[in-house]
Amino acid sequence: MKPATIAIAAALVLAPAAALADGHDKRFYIGADYSNIRVGLDSAELKAALDASYNGGGIRFGKRISDRFSAEAGYFRATGGGQTLTAPADAPIQLSILDQKLTIPANATARIQEEKVTAFALDGFAHFPLGDGRLEGLAGAGVAYGDYEIIAIETTNNTRLSVSESAPILRFALGAEYRINDRAGVRALVRYYPTFNQISGVSDLRELSVGFNISF
Repeated sequence: MKPATIAIAAALVLAPAAALADGHDKRFYIGADYSNIRVGLDSAELKAALDASYNGGGIRFGKRISDRFSAEAGYFRATGGGQTLTAPADAPIQLSILDQKLTIPANATARIQEEKVTAFALDGFAHFPLGDGRLEGLAGAGVAYGDYEIIAIETTNNTRLSVSESAPILRFALGAEYRINDRAGVRALVRYYPTFNQISGVSDLRELSVGFNISF
């Protein structure tokens, strides 16, 4: 990622620290989420071979900096896979994945054992009160250092094939949070990750997550 992009990401995440509000109960919190992540693949070849829709979850730790801003760090993992690919007798199958070649020999069968997305992330959120104050709108931006990995088992010769690539990626979020009481809340987010060609063959990622927070 270019230095300018990293600087923009850092500013988006850390800017809320300068906006403390008077009298707000600034608390730390922990949270967990269930997520569905969809990977935008660049080619029809990859779309036919890969699942590209992964389910998983994550954990996070954050601080409500003010009544309008919060910052958090977290980790998430989502997995998919399970397809079976069979190469014709006269030619191998070659998939260009993550700037590498995944080759299935002629007349061989491979099973996509696992497609996996993992990342560590840092995010900043702006909070907008809605209704009676228990419901808040959220708008966030941050950066995730992610890893995308494809693992296949060539079943004819029992050979393990694996390709992976890691990169820092910007991400943006919109959603809402509902406070059940002074300590607990639930939230839902939609996130968009433009890859800017940081991960070969992947145009973007989209995430839908639901989770909860516990303050202390």
